[in-house]
Parts: sequence; C-alpha cells; structure tokens
Amino acid sequence: MESVVQRLTKLEHLDLSRVKVWAPFPDAVANLSSLTSLVLPYCNLQGPLPTTIFKLPSLQLLDLSYNLELSGHLPEMHLHSPIKSLFLQWTRFSGSLPTSLGNLAFLSEFDISHSHFSRNIPFSVGNLTQLTILNFKDNKLSGEIPSSIGKLIQLLSLDLSINRLSGEIPASFIKLTNLTFLDLHHNQLTCQIPTEITGLTGLTYLDLSFNRLTGAIPEDISNLQNLTTLDLQSNNLDGTLQLDLVFKLQHLRMLVLSFNEFSSIIEPDINASLSKLSVLGLASSNLSELPVFLAQQKDGNEDGCTA
Repeated sequence: MESVVQRLTKLEHLDLSRVKVWAPFPDAVANLSSLTSLVLPYCNLQGPLPTTIFKLPSLQLLDLSYNLELSGHLPEMHLHSPIKSLFLQWTRFSGSLPTSLGNLAFLSEFDISHSHFSRNIPFSVGNLTQLTILNFKDNKLSGEIPSSIGKLIQLLSLDLSINRLSGEIPASFIKLTNLTFLDLHHNQLTCQIPTEITGLTGLTYLDLSFNRLTGAIPEDISNLQNLTTLDLQSNNLDGTLQLDLVFKLQHLRMLVLSFNEFSSIIEPDINASLSKLSVLGLASSNLSELPVFLAQQKDGNEDGCTA
C-alpha cells in the first residue's frame, strides 16, 4: 500500500473501506497535501497513526473507525483546520483530549466512542459550534461535564455514556434545543435531574441510568412528548413516582425506572395506556405493591409490555 500511495500525489479522495490491509498505517499518506477525504474503516490497520495526518491542509473527512489495533493520540490542533468529520471509534486511540480541540471550528461530526481516551473533557469543546453529532461513549473520561457544551446549539445527538464523569448535569443543556438523542448512562453523575432537561422537547431518547442522581423525577417530564425511550434505572431517585405524568408520553416504547428509592406512587387514570410501550421496568423501586394500572390488565401481555 505504501508504494501505491507514494505515486498518487494529486489524490483528493481515498476510500478503502473494508479492504483488509493488515499493515501499519502508510506514512506516505501524510504527504498527500491535496487530500480532502480519507476513509479507511475496517481495514485492520495497525500500529501508531502519524499525527501529521491531522495537519493535512485540505483534509475535511477523516474516518479511521473500526481498526481495532490502530493506536495514536490527538495532537495539538492548529487554527483554521478544515476538518469537518472525524471518526475514530473502535480504535486504540488514547491520551487526553487537547485544549486546542476547540480550534476545529468547522467540525460537525465527532465520534471517538469505544476507544481509550482519558482525563477531562476540555472546556474548549464549547467552541465547536458546528457540531451536530458528539459521541464520546465508552472511554475513560473523568471530571465534570463542561457547561460549555451548552453552546453547541446545532447538536442533534450527544452521547457521553460509559465514562467516569461526575458532578451535576449542566443546566446549560437547556440551550440544546435541537437535541433528539441524549445518553449519559453509566457515569457517576450526582444531584437532581435538572428541570432544564424537560425543556428539550425534541428529545426522542433520554438515558440517565446507572448514575447517582437523587431527588424526584421532574414534574415537567411530561413536556417531552416525542420521547420513545426513557431510562432512569439504577439511580437514587426518591419521592413520589408520578406515573400519571409519565403516562402523558404517548410515544414511549421503553420506560425503565427500576432500582430507585421511590416512597409512593401516583397512579395514572384507570383508562390511561401507553399503546406503544414494549418494555416497562419498575423492579426494586421500593414500591410496596403492584401498581393498580398493571393489576387491571386483563392479560399480562395483552398490551405487549414486559415488567
């Protein structure tokens, strides 16, 4: 591959998706100054990636995903970098996210999920105002979620799940009005679910499970009329479980509230139903009896739900 690349000096687009290279990343690619897109997922690339790749003057799309033996780190990013899409998921990339990450002013898609990045998410991530997709799932990131993420008003999808993030969910999330997908599960987040989240009326997916959240479920949860998935299991939520409010979310397909510490329950109307619900979890939620709306079902699976 190295010898082939050396002869293609005017190359602008290189896509070798799923071509089994089984070799170290070719150093010659770093000399392709006209390259605007480099797409090499599932190529079985190995060894360290030359950091000079990130400094190619015309590069807008870099996809090195699903190369499980490809290692490397993110270098200091220069101002005016043209990169718009950066996909490094399912690689062995590691290290910290540089503060200069905020220099990627044109970045709209950023996915480093299922990799080995660690330490804090830099506050400068808030400079990436063109982002529509931000996926940091399944790394070793720690510290608080920076409030500057609230500046990313173009975001459609935000996934910070399966990390070591702590502290509160930032109230600045209220500004993410285009968000449809929010996943923060399996972290160490504390305090109450901020009421600001209930203002994100475009959400279809909300997962805050497996954290250390306390307090009651916000009363305005019923504002999230587009939700299909609501997962709050395995927290320390308490107070009254207001199922009458939750049952206003008519598009719900999955509702999981298990392993919390609710003290009482407000039942939905006897005729209330969630016709699209296929998964219902209320296990070990400190409820002393079967909710009436379940006991009233003529058949345990008549509505397609599993509890």
